Amino acid sequence: MAEAKTAADPQPNYTRVEQIIAEEVPIIPIYHYADGYMFNPELKGWPVDNVEQNWYSRELYKVAGE
Repeated sequence: MAEAKTAADPQPNYTRVEQIIAEEVPIIPIYHYADGYMFNPELKGWPVDNVEQNWYSRELYKVAGE
């Protein structure tokens, strides 16, 4: 990493560092983000596929009950 700071082309150095990390430092995920939602069946338009959870009330709508 120190050599990469002054190298004309640091990419090979970074590639080698990534290989070393992949081989010697296993990473095990210990947490996974999960959310629970309670939806009113009459409310539609909620962006459940939006991973950033950006939503706007103008996109929501209510359907008439049966």
